[in-house]
Amino acid sequence: MEFNQGGWGAFAGVPFLTFPIVTDQFTNSKQIVEDWKIGWRINKESENLVKKDEIALLLQSFMDLDNHQGKEIRRRAMEIRKTCQEAIEGGSIQVNIDKFIRDRYFSPVLSPKVFIWEHTHGV
Repeated sequence: MEFNQGGWGAFAGVPFLTFPIVTDQFTNSKQIVEDWKIGWRINKESENLVKKDEIALLLQSFMDLDNHQGKEIRRRAMEIRKTCQEAIEGGSIQVNIDKFIRDRYFSPVLSPKVFIWEHTHGV
């Protein structure tokens, strides 16, 4: 289960408990809970209070291997993990990084050497 700011648990296939407080946390929580379906949102009973019993119940549900919802969330979390790994390892992320490096450093138009030469020689 993931308790962090940046959502790195998605890369590890870890389910989330979300507890949005400000700004983009609400959007992230919605995406995790409603769109990706890889976590649950902790519901607040008051403005500043979350009861430990609620958190304990959600944690037990995540860890209960027979809980249908928990199984589905864990399964979907692993699917997202696989998608992230494929995008990184030889996938779209790696292709885009390689293309950026090729275009930036080996293109005669964008090469830092050409840029430096042009600016030092008044072109």
